[in-house]
Amino acid sequence: YWIGWYGTMSADLEEALNWCDAIEGAQIALVDAQSGEITDIADAITDEDGAVTLSFDEPGEYLITAYVTAEQIADYENPLIMTLAEITVTAAANS
Repeated sequence: YWIGWYGTMSADLEEALNWCDAIEGAQIALVDAQSGEITDIADAITDEDGAVTLSFDEPGEYLITAYVTAEQIADYENPLIMTLAEITVTAAANS
């Protein structure tokens, strides 16, 4: 049992992942590492499977997060607040 991560749930990963659903409609945003300010990425909203495809114009290091707007939160439900994810974007290889 991985009590620290999954509570008293079995360590079987498939079983552990089945307790949650994909979140549709979450906004993906860039996070400024210095100020903590977030800026929505245009058209970066999760689909019905909770997936999103991102494209960046410039190579570099980016911090992203995801959130659900206040309008999307039903009564007595918790909002989505994704921890920061660091993304490394490299230049595309010439074909």
